[in-house]
Amino acid sequence: MKQTDYNYKNLVNTVEGIIWEADAKTFQFSFVSKSAENMLGYPAQQWTDDPTFWKDHIHPDDREKTLSYCLQCTLKQEAHEFDYRMVAADGRIVYIYDSVSVIVENDEAVLLRGIMMDITERKHAELALLEHEEEIDNIYHTVVNAIFLLSVNENDYRFTSINEAYVIITGLEKKQVVGKLIQEVIPEPYISGVLKKCNQAIINRKNILWEEMIEYPAGFKTTIVNITPVFNKQDVCTILVGTLHDVTERKNAEQQVLLSEQRFKSLVQNSKDLLAIINPEGIYQYVSPTSLKLLGIEPEYFIGKNAFNFIHEDDVHAAQAALANLRTSKHVDVPPFRFKNGRGEWRWIESTVTNLTNDPAINGIVVNSRDITEKKLAEDAIE
Repeated sequence: MKQTDYNYKNLVNTVEGIIWEADAKTFQFSFVSKSAENMLGYPAQQWTDDPTFWKDHIHPDDREKTLSYCLQCTLKQEAHEFDYRMVAADGRIVYIYDSVSVIVENDEAVLLRGIMMDITERKHAELALLEHEEEIDNIYHTVVNAIFLLSVNENDYRFTSINEAYVIITGLEKKQVVGKLIQEVIPEPYISGVLKKCNQAIINRKNILWEEMIEYPAGFKTTIVNITPVFNKQDVCTILVGTLHDVTERKNAEQQVLLSEQRFKSLVQNSKDLLAIINPEGIYQYVSPTSLKLLGIEPEYFIGKNAFNFIHEDDVHAAQAALANLRTSKHVDVPPFRFKNGRGEWRWIESTVTNLTNDPAINGIVVNSRDITEKKLAEDAIE
């Protein structure tokens, strides 16, 4: 019998966890295995001598709920298991998994027996994973681009997740999208093209990128769509990961620029005046075809050259001063100045300059010029 008891104690003390026994009413330990010293650093005798050892060494943030849960299960005479933190002798926080059996005699709980396991490493890993998942979730819902996931079941594609940007861009609520087949969300005539792209991504086993314009509750949206297939270990595509990059504003701006350019070209082609665009330093960026008729110089000749190099040296300062006034005024009249034509003659020019550097269709200073040589000579003759 003594040998059996000896073998049992040796067995208990070799278990990695803490084998324990406690009073069911007071929770005072009557026995703990030697693993208690290794796990938390307190002598085994301290566990049994101190009536409130367990309660006092539970982490303060876990104490109330842990004691309450254990007490409720004990009163119900139910076995239970739970996680909580204890404070070790050296101040370490140790995560404990505790599995408890309730010993009942005469329909009354008299003893609690259990095993405590140190699950600190596992808990730290779980917390790190949770933190990582929260970071990913935060990124998922704060990025500008819409992100969506489609489950793949043969030729059926069903939305399983969308981020906040998808809601903002499309104007669709999550309940209108998540769990729905793609054709229930994207209407005709757009859906046939989208389905073709999804199939193509899976067949080609690579991401597919395209531009599309679809009418959503938020209005017509032009987006750059990217679909990437994800294959499982059995080499079956189970998920399509998609993104929408909203380029509606950019496309609208480009359209406005195109219309502005078309209007400008129409204006230039029907104007008898010389129209030019220069940058703030006076470098020609554009010259209308009338330069050939008025000055005898092909318009291409001016491009990249400085306008002030064609102006008479006695008139350059006044012309530059007028251009500088564009810092405070959008339109400025330039005093008449002499401009050298293709035959080397000086022609009197009168100009109006308009600052359109902020207009994306122009992005420069528009110079509207006319030849007033005859008028100037007539005025000088009268004087």
